[in-house]
Amino acid sequence: RRGAAALQAENAAVAASAASCAVCILAALYATVVFSMLALYSKAALGMGRDDRYAEFFLATASFRLHGFKSYALSMACFMITMVLNLVLTYKGSVRWLAGGIVAVMSVVTWSHLYQIMNLASTLLYET
Repeated sequence: RRGAAALQAENAAVAASAASCAVCILAALYATVVFSMLALYSKAALGMGRDDRYAEFFLATASFRLHGFKSYALSMACFMITMVLNLVLTYKGSVRWLAGGIVAVMSVVTWSHLYQIMNLASTLLYET
């Protein structure tokens, strides 16, 4: 019976890893395309001397920047989750828990720092 429970837990971890990886890729792709397009059109407007239109474009695309930013943060979080799950699934015995645990702790610390930077940017740069 214990073997069946372990197999079920491993299958759940495989499914969670695959789902996390898929969300990571899609969120990163969305963020990359959105920010690339926004940068391209912003630079085009400024390069043509259309500063007034750039300001209008910047205001009109605020929601896309917000969604792109959230997608970027989601992709980072999913990447960290996928890394931990893949370590746990790849190795056996105590090594799986040691490697997974170390990367999980490092991921939490990294995410904490990134989250603090994002909050500072949001508060200091973008709040009106």
